[in-house]
Amino acid sequence: MPENATSPIEPNGLLNCDIQEKESCTLLRFEGRWTEYGASRALLETVKQHLAGEQRCFVADFSGIQYLNSTGIGEIIKLVRTVNSSRGNIIFVKVPAKVKELLSIIRLNSMLSICDSEEEAMQYIPN
Repeated sequence: MPENATSPIEPNGLLNCDIQEKESCTLLRFEGRWTEYGASRALLETVKQHLAGEQRCFVADFSGIQYLNSTGIGEIIKLVRTVNSSRGNIIFVKVPAKVKELLSIIRLNSMLSICDSEEEAMQYIPN
């Protein structure tokens, strides 16, 4: 996919993800409610394709996440494991306060790389 090209993934009516190639990473922009098992199946397949194509850096923009439950948390863990198992890196940005609070309560925030902005995240991505 050419740089700055986008491809939307709409696995269900609750969660949408727009994928955009930026500089040396793939930007994943999430929007909606992450509440259903399997909601990220198409997303995981796309991430695996990027990993197979040597893309190792991902930035997940959570600014559009309206709600996240335990099922969504499980899907996030799958996403992180998929990237990490291929020696990739995923950084979460613009995480809403309520989602940050939930991640903190379950201590998942200590296992995730979280930045306030895309610009900050880009500082941690190897060139």
